[in-house]
Amino acid sequence: MDLLENVPDDNPYDRLKEAILKRTGASNEAMLRNLFTQVELGDRTPSQLLRHMRTLLGDNKMSENIMRSLWLDKLPTTTTQILAPMTEETLTEKLADIADRIHESFRSRRVNPIQPQPAQQRDREFNDLKSTVERLSIQLQGLLQKDLQYRHDKCPGYRKRSFSRGRIDNRNRKDKICYYHKRFGPEARRCTHPCSFNNANAGNGNSSQ
Repeated sequence: MDLLENVPDDNPYDRLKEAILKRTGASNEAMLRNLFTQVELGDRTPSQLLRHMRTLLGDNKMSENIMRSLWLDKLPTTTTQILAPMTEETLTEKLADIADRIHESFRSRRVNPIQPQPAQQRDREFNDLKSTVERLSIQLQGLLQKDLQYRHDKCPGYRKRSFSRGRIDNRNRKDKICYYHKRFGPEARRCTHPCSFNNANAGNGNSSQ
């Protein structure tokens, strides 16, 4: 054993005993740490977890700082962050009581989330539908504008022809003479209503008599 090497001449037995106790103490602490490896918070409160860990420890001895550190490592991160400023000056049991209140607060929020009322749900669905319709309307207007611009750029005479055709249609509607009589006059073989050509022709005939 390396403990038997370099044994000092001054009080060799006391030094050897001290070294053995130190080494076995370190091994015992490592064993106790492993004792809590599988321990988790689960459905327990933080104070229940602490009592459970002390029960597992039994008659074995462990530094209170180490016990507290192992216990804190098993709590949720949000809880340990709140407890961090007071861990060094507060007793572990008192710390566990505070952790219980924090844990209960977070748990109640998870168990009882705020449910939207039916009216609120309908209003939200209506607003979502309204937003969708408005978005589609904007997209449609954009497509129509692009189509009109495309026709204008591709066919420069598009607007001119449309305007001329509109003037002819307006004049025809005003005169109430169909396209065929407007073009072929008395020799037209077809007529579309409304058309006042025959009445106008008859009136001219009467005036000529």
